Formats: sequence, structure tokens, C-alpha cells
Amino acid sequence: MNPITALPAVPGSSASSSDSPERIRKAARDFEAILLRSLLEPLQKSFSTISGESNDAGHDDYQYMATEAFAAAMAASGGFGLADMITKQLVRAASANTDSWSSAR
Repeated sequence: MNPITALPAVPGSSASSSDSPERIRKAARDFEAILLRSLLEPLQKSFSTISGESNDAGHDDYQYMATEAFAAAMAASGGFGLADMITKQLVRAASANTDSWSSAR
């Protein structure tokens, strides 16, 4: 049994708003962006410093923001495809959950 589909819906909650495909898709893209950032950050740190060049104040902060923006852009444009797979599974689980909840009434 799949643990996600086995979770009961909370009575009185609006399943349509919390389980909407748009919210699931956004959460999946955000999750993929976090994963991509965790992969890109060590690469950025390895290749961002040039020998003999001094770092300006705030250099690390700007590098972090650039890496985060790049990861978010990659995830929004498809990334590794993880967001699509997660979205499909969660939408399927949400629809099965709402179907089983409505048939139990």
C-alpha cells in the first residue's frame, strides 16, 4: 500500500485548495530547485574563486543569490524532470484520496 494514498483526508478541510494541481506543481518545482541548488552550490564554490583575485564585500552573498536564481530557473524550465514526476504522483495520490474520501461518505 502506498503511504501517501493511505492517509485519510481531514474532515472539513478543503481538499481542492490544498491538493490543487497548481499548488502541487509549484511545490514540486520548489523542491527540485532546492535539490538543484544543493548540487550547484559546491560547484559554484569550486570554480568561483580565481587565484590572486580578492573578494569584494558581499561577494559570497551575490554568488549564493546567483546560484539560487540559476537553480530556480533550471527547475522552472524542466530541470532534471523530477518536478514532473513528483507532480504526477502527488496529483494521482490526491485524486485517489479525494475519491476514497467522497465514496466513504
